[in-house]
Amino acid sequence: MKKLLKKRALILIAVVFALVAVSATVIALEVKDTLFYLNTPTYINTKPLSLGTHGFNVTVKGSLDDNKEYEAYLFTLEQNGSLTVSFNHEEVAESVLDGWRVTLYSVQNTGVDDWYEYKELTYFDALLKALTSSWGETGLEKGTYCIIVEPGQLFFPGEFDLTVSFTPTESFEKEFNDTKETANQLRLNRVIYGSSGQRSGEADADYFKFEITNDTYVDVTFAHDDEKLPQVGWVVRLLTDDGQEISSFSSKYQDLSLNTGKINLRPGIYYICVETQIQTGLTYRLKIETGISETTEFEINDTPEQAEDFPENTIVSGSLAPRVLGLDKDYFRMTLTEESYVTINFTHAFDEKEFDEDYNGWNVRLLRPESDGSYTEIVKRISKWNDEGVSITGMGLPAGDYYILVDADSMRYTSVSYELIYTCENDILYEHESNNTKETANEVGILKNYYGTLISTDMNFDRDFYKFEVTEDRNIAFQFYHDYTSENSLAWVATIIDENGNEVKQVQSAKNDYVVSTGVIELTKGTYYILIENDLYSSEDTYWFKIIA
Repeated sequence: MKKLLKKRALILIAVVFALVAVSATVIALEVKDTLFYLNTPTYINTKPLSLGTHGFNVTVKGSLDDNKEYEAYLFTLEQNGSLTVSFNHEEVAESVLDGWRVTLYSVQNTGVDDWYEYKELTYFDALLKALTSSWGETGLEKGTYCIIVEPGQLFFPGEFDLTVSFTPTESFEKEFNDTKETANQLRLNRVIYGSSGQRSGEADADYFKFEITNDTYVDVTFAHDDEKLPQVGWVVRLLTDDGQEISSFSSKYQDLSLNTGKINLRPGIYYICVETQIQTGLTYRLKIETGISETTEFEINDTPEQAEDFPENTIVSGSLAPRVLGLDKDYFRMTLTEESYVTINFTHAFDEKEFDEDYNGWNVRLLRPESDGSYTEIVKRISKWNDEGVSITGMGLPAGDYYILVDADSMRYTSVSYELIYTCENDILYEHESNNTKETANEVGILKNYYGTLISTDMNFDRDFYKFEVTEDRNIAFQFYHDYTSENSLAWVATIIDENGNEVKQVQSAKNDYVVSTGVIELTKGTYYILIENDLYSSEDTYWFKIIA
């Protein structure tokens, strides 16, 4: 038996739709591609019923037999709204196979004479064992539509009832809205309803467009009834006008309600895309809440180029937006107008959901831009969900631009907000990073305190080199200091090296030492280096030293 063509088909309407809607019950068609080579469609006269505020609910009877490969039904909607179709039949077999396929098409004028295009909107398969089958609500614009009933996997001749129900509403999505170009306009702080159409060879995607005229936060909420299934039914994405993903999340059938959390956005045009993963008849509810922001970070700031200025002694607050693939990154630009001793503090509230979990929550990184366009990670700190934050101290930095990057330390997302602040000091002598080699050693003099910190990044351990000149043969002493702690672990080792790399003197300092000294060292005229590095244990506490001569 020849099945109905599923791809788009062009037909010629021989009778103008407007006239037929008024007086006729059958539309005569001139067959051009065999779409209606057996039957002329039955017109469902809905106009008298659709003039009211409650839409319509019409049932028509039909049948398929050996001489009919399908039944076709045409109807016209006078206004926008949502449509539901159900299919009823007598019990014919105890089988999970489908006996019928019911497909909804949109009938659209091609603009070429009287040619019309049939474009598939959605379909469902009616099972032999199920006496009633249906799809959920489908949002439609006013216009003309066609329903085709045809045999499924197994063909059983017989009668059926087709019920078409329509509710006028502007609160339901309007198909086709599968692209940004065809996106529905979305009203902020109002619920809009949508559904997932099932189509041959492609998945439904629903796009919604909204505009923000002032700085504001948006919180995207996606909700639906519970089907108690762990499968992912939808992926919801928040996009910029040029298609960049701001935030996204996946919603399982058992998820009653999910949201992005409050995300700050600048004025502009944005989109929501709801992508169907598995077809379902459920209706979903989408809402974009807006309001005055409680944080100061604005999306998108996922790259250094997108970072906003971060002034000294100013608290900035932000949060990481959820994403299905990848992680949100928050960049902040820190500009030093002169060499400075910089301290960065990162704080956050306890994450009550993860309070008892000793897992890492955030990475806090300090980056330096290089002349070749790359970025060097100077330091990285990890803050756990159940701590109060971390600090980056003892960073002597030359004037210039730097970037603070906050991102997630794992794929486990938290919506808890954080705060950042940095301060600068210019009245002390401090190391200038990076001074990890003899070639980049900081020059130091005598009888002055110089401050530094061993700051390691992952497995790259920090080493601090300092350089001093001895203009004549003389005796010196080297003294190494740090704040006292009760731990007795060896944390620092300081080595004096000559210009040929030979060790002259070395001292070790434990955490419960306050000061250690080399004692008197006899040096000949020349260039010397001080190397400070981690001992058996490490510490990122600030140290300072003095050369006495």
